[in-house]
Amino acid sequence: MRTLLLLPYLLPTVTVALSWRMMLSVNYGIVNQFLTSLGLPVFNWFMDTRTAFGTILVIDVWQNAPFVFLLLYAALQSVPEELYEAARIDGAGALQQFRFVTYPHLRTSIALCALMRSIDTFRLFEKVNILTGGGPAGTTSTITQFLYTYGISNLKFGFGSAGAVVMTILVLLLSSIYIKRAMNNK
Repeated sequence: MRTLLLLPYLLPTVTVALSWRMMLSVNYGIVNQFLTSLGLPVFNWFMDTRTAFGTILVIDVWQNAPFVFLLLYAALQSVPEELYEAARIDGAGALQQFRFVTYPHLRTSIALCALMRSIDTFRLFEKVNILTGGGPAGTTSTITQFLYTYGISNLKFGFGSAGAVVMTILVLLLSSIYIKRAMNNK
C-alpha cells in the first residue's frame, strides 16, 4: 500500500504531465468522458484562464504529496510515546496533545517541507511547458518558463542568465532563513 502511495513521486515529471494531459484531454480524456456521462459539458482544462493554473497546481500537489507525507510520517514516528502518555496523565485532550507534543516535534519537518516545495516551485518548468506552454494568456507562466521564453527562445542569453542568478539568490535566501530557524529551534 505504501508503494502505491509513493508511486506519483517516483514517476518522472514528463510522464506525469503527459498522463494528465491525456486524462484531461477535451476529445478523448477519461475525465471529460466521465463528465459527459453525468450530463455535464466537456471542459478544456488547460486552455481556460480560470482553471489552467489550478489544474497544474493540483497535478503538482498530486505528484509531490508523497514526499511531504513521507517526511511528516517519519517525524511522527520519532515522537516518543511517553510524551503522549504524560500529556494524557496531565489531562491534555487530543487538541492539547497535538499543540504541545506533536506540533513541536513536527515544526522543523514542516519547515523543511515548505522549503523543499518552495524550491521545487522555482524548478516547475516541465509540467507547465508540456501542459500549457505558459498559456493561456500567460496565466500558468512560471519564473523558469519566463526565463526560457525570453532568455533562450528570444536569444537574450544575458537576460536569461541574470534571471537565473536572481532566482538562485532567492533560493539561497529561503534556504538560509530555514537553516537559521532550524538552528535556533534546537
